[in-house]
Amino acid sequence: DHYYNFGRVVAEKSQALGDYSLIDMFLLGESTDQQLQHSETQFDPEKKAEFLIREKQFSSIRQALNADLAATTVDKQEVRKVVESLMFLLSSYRQEIGVQLCASEVTYHVFLGLAYEELFKRATTAGTRRHWFNQASDSYKKGVDLSPENAYYRGNLGRLNGFVAKKPNDFYMERAEAYYQEAIHRARVTPLFYDNLNRLYSATGQPEKALHVVAQAAEAEPYIGGRVALAAALNAFQKSRNYLSEDEIAKASQHENIAFKLMEQASRLNPEKTDVFFKLAAFHYLKGEIAKANEYISKTLAIDPTYPQGLALKRKIARSAPAPKRPKH
Repeated sequence: DHYYNFGRVVAEKSQALGDYSLIDMFLLGESTDQQLQHSETQFDPEKKAEFLIREKQFSSIRQALNADLAATTVDKQEVRKVVESLMFLLSSYRQEIGVQLCASEVTYHVFLGLAYEELFKRATTAGTRRHWFNQASDSYKKGVDLSPENAYYRGNLGRLNGFVAKKPNDFYMERAEAYYQEAIHRARVTPLFYDNLNRLYSATGQPEKALHVVAQAAEAEPYIGGRVALAAALNAFQKSRNYLSEDEIAKASQHENIAFKLMEQASRLNPEKTDVFFKLAAFHYLKGEIAKANEYISKTLAIDPTYPQGLALKRKIARSAPAPKRPKH
């Protein structure tokens, strides 16, 4: 428990570094660096290589701060990245000891996997990236072995493989899909796994698959289906705005069309949910489809006549509507 808790605390501190001042962040990094130096002789080759890279980076930061005590030329975000990496190295090392001492404790394996996953995301070379991926994957699989019905452990494997998936039907994409479906099978009314799977489809150019995921969620519980549809629609709409060049117009149009279909799914599944109709109205308004925008803002205000955002959008729509034609005399 001592080693596990120590590793957890270090990992949690690293997640809160954004609230630290530059100097406090540096001092925490200095303390972490010293603890790693004392443990270095027990590191495996990959961990030692990663540590040497991070220590060199931290040494450069130390020199920069010594040369500029006001820290006007020191990049706080760069300091944060290096200190986070040092802390996750220390966290993983301490948690490894906990796992060795109590190999049957499932949470030890899973939280060790989370530390490895963070190191994977921060890896600076292809070799270390592959190493931390494999370490995280092995730890999560051990969690699944020890607790086969836990959906979240399978979801962790889905997320990890999703980071590496590049295109439809590649090896990692298929593994990520399989793990997410295993998680959904064990927790059918948990939106997280549907949402993560939809984000993965969007990132790999398969936004249309979200329609099937929403149908799957709706089969488990209509309200959950509506919630999943709304989240996927917002993601698809945002994605459509990320395609800016002429070569990407088709991709933008594809994501936008899927966003509307998903919003319509959400409106059918949650017909009393104000924000679904409001967002549909906003989408049509942004596209310049004033008649459609007016239709959906009317549905919004029929559910809640005092909805502030709805009233504001209704005024905008009214100002955009074409003036009625005057009769000819």
